[in-house]
Amino acid sequence: MAHHDSSRDSTASYPRPGEQVRAALPGSHPAGAALSAQNQIAFLDTLAAEVIARGWTACISTPPGRPVRLFVQNPRDPAMFAYIAAAADGNSGEWWYWFGWAERIAPAAIPATAAEVIASSLRRPTDPS
Repeated sequence: MAHHDSSRDSTASYPRPGEQVRAALPGSHPAGAALSAQNQIAFLDTLAAEVIARGWTACISTPPGRPVRLFVQNPRDPAMFAYIAAAADGNSGEWWYWFGWAERIAPAAIPATAAEVIASSLRRPTDPS
């Protein structure tokens, strides 16, 4: 009697026609890259609103050939600024905000927390803003 191994079935690991497929990594193909850029801009725009509400400077930058990023600056100390990125975690798919020096800030689902972390990180010890 023949044994059927379903793990070797050619349809077991492939999507059915019309079934939506999630890319393993954002930007792994052109459609994924467009979706990823849209997500980045949406998350950064939400964070920019939180940062601006606190009286800080924030603007989204889309340099050619580089990832989308948010420029954030302390209005009382212009030398204190950072570039912020939004990116999906490769394992969980959860979106996070990141400092340009590759330090996680907060999940993108809680931009108010991210704005607080950014503001506290970009203050000198004597700056009450």
